[in-house]
Amino acid sequence: TQYWVERIPAPGEDAVITARQVNTGGSAANSAMGLAWLGASCGLAACIGEDGPGGVIMDLLYKVGVDTRLIQFSGHTGYVLSMIDPTGERTMFSYRGAAEATALTPALEEAITCAKVVLLSGYMLSNPYQAPLALDIAQRARVAGVHVALDASPKFGSLNQDLRSAALALCDIFLPNRDELTASGPGTWEDNLQVIGQQVPCVAVKLGGAGALLR
Repeated sequence: TQYWVERIPAPGEDAVITARQVNTGGSAANSAMGLAWLGASCGLAACIGEDGPGGVIMDLLYKVGVDTRLIQFSGHTGYVLSMIDPTGERTMFSYRGAAEATALTPALEEAITCAKVVLLSGYMLSNPYQAPLALDIAQRARVAGVHVALDASPKFGSLNQDLRSAALALCDIFLPNRDELTASGPGTWEDNLQVIGQQVPCVAVKLGGAGALLR
């Protein structure tokens, strides 16, 4: 759920919500739906709950043409509360829910080797149970000659350095925003972009309302 607010309040303060919108979310789901809407063949591997929100997500994925055969079911569907200030910057509160139960099934193993690009959510790396799965998927993709894209997520900069390095070493495409780049090293986001750009062939920096920077 997205909330547009007049400002982000300090702890203990209050602020006015000016608008509200409920959408499906997550970098992987958003990318899959966007690509399907543009006519590309794509599928989504994720775990959602067999609940009301899960049903809504499945209906939307089906309507835009996303292949849902890799969807798994367990527990309650995860969600994000996103607070958007007047400059377009977001403050997010995330509940992973069923997403933490995503597993490497035989069908997913096969799909990885048949894809052209595999996009991984950086949120997987912040979960001790999901991080090995994310690296395993990326490694399988690389061995099969499949390009690996990684959406950083706000927690990327707080990951263990060895885990960050392992993930970047398996990447062909890295998708951070400026804050995530700033948190990924000792310098400014521009400085850290130069360093990461030497490790990853393609880095696309999300700039909010200003668009994106492709390096």
